[in-house]
Amino acid sequence: MDKTFKKQIDDLIERRGIYEQDNDDNRNGALIKQVDANLIDVEMRKERRLSLVQRQKNIGMKPPKRIAQLEVIPRGRSQRIICVDYVDIIQDYERQNGRGNTKIFNPFSLVDFYSERFNGEPRFIIGTENQDYQPSEEYLEDLTDIVDFTYMYIIKDRTILREKKLREVIHNSLVN
Repeated sequence: MDKTFKKQIDDLIERRGIYEQDNDDNRNGALIKQVDANLIDVEMRKERRLSLVQRQKNIGMKPPKRIAQLEVIPRGRSQRIICVDYVDIIQDYERQNGRGNTKIFNPFSLVDFYSERFNGEPRFIIGTENQDYQPSEEYLEDLTDIVDFTYMYIIKDRTILREKKLREVIHNSLVN
């Protein structure tokens, strides 16, 4: 940025020199004054811009100030699995059952995994180690658009015991 301003100033000084050389009978007096005004303007813009950059640089370099520190203590076991720990199991299971294109989502996202059949039929997967896991109403509301393509995988000792269609889990909870 400093080079750009220096080039602008050098160009203006060069132009002023040309005007002064051809200044017979003060015919270029107005042009010289205009170039002088432009030089002052470029210098002011340069100073403002460089000071702004310097302030931004200083702001960016200040370390964050700690205002609070929290310690999280779990109140029991999670109802869902931490999906990154089960990637290989899910991928193998999906491959064995004719599904590919397995994708993993961030832990505790809306769903844990996604896969699809060769014909493009989607399958969203929620993993749990709790056979009696019942999703909350709020969670089910979030799953409304994909509920027909969502399955719960019951996992025990790094083995998938069974899979349940989420629609059936909802139906069974309404019956009970």
